Amino acid sequence: MNKLYGVISGIFSVMLLGCDGSISVQQSNDVVNGKLVVDFRQSHHGWHSGFADYPQQNNSDFNLIARHDILPEPLDENKAQMLSGNNLSSSLFMFLTRKVTGLDANSRYDLLFTVTLASNAPQNCVGAGGAPGEDVYIVAGASTQQPKAELVNENGTTMYRMNIDHGQQSMGGSDAIVLGNFANSKDCSQQNFDYELKGLSSTNIQFTADTDANGNLWLLLASDSGFVGTTALYFVEATIEFTKL
Repeated sequence: MNKLYGVISGIFSVMLLGCDGSISVQQSNDVVNGKLVVDFRQSHHGWHSGFADYPQQNNSDFNLIARHDILPEPLDENKAQMLSGNNLSSSLFMFLTRKVTGLDANSRYDLLFTVTLASNAPQNCVGAGGAPGEDVYIVAGASTQQPKAELVNENGTTMYRMNIDHGQQSMGGSDAIVLGNFANSKDCSQQNFDYELKGLSSTNIQFTADTDANGNLWLLLASDSGFVGTTALYFVEATIEFTKL
């Protein structure tokens, strides 16, 4: 099967679109002292962007955008990695992925994820299409194979689906866990839809992954949406700690 990313980048995107649909960016340092620190305010740091759970044909209304962009007001003028899409499929998956090297070969690691993102979705905003905060789940994971969106025929419709087991919305899978949701600290009754920073961590969730024969591992940061509407999230920074088991 021909593997494609199925990425549609924004017209102002500063990333380079490869022939396979992936977005290529400059590599940065790998794991140092058991930790990878990613500051998306400075650079893409070697992460690729992609989308899944949408049809190959007639998908322009999904408005899929991936770019390194300035954080929206009232946040500062630093940049972050933005992913945006209109979830018309009731299950849009938006993701970042990157390979890390230098770990021990054929070894199992415990991974601890800490992520900071920017959200404009208050709590308790529920409508016919679900909640823009609570029904958008933030996912993190790792696998030996590169996470990609592959073309799959489903009852005559060709869809982009992930090639790893990331679970389904609120439920994690063998290759990923759910860190929390996209809702920020505001309440919908305030009618305040400004962006604010939100931190999530896997401190209370154990997640392990096995490296390949070369000590490599592919990381994943993503959102899995059950909200029928547009979500634009910004990954600001992330720390992944690796503990060999």
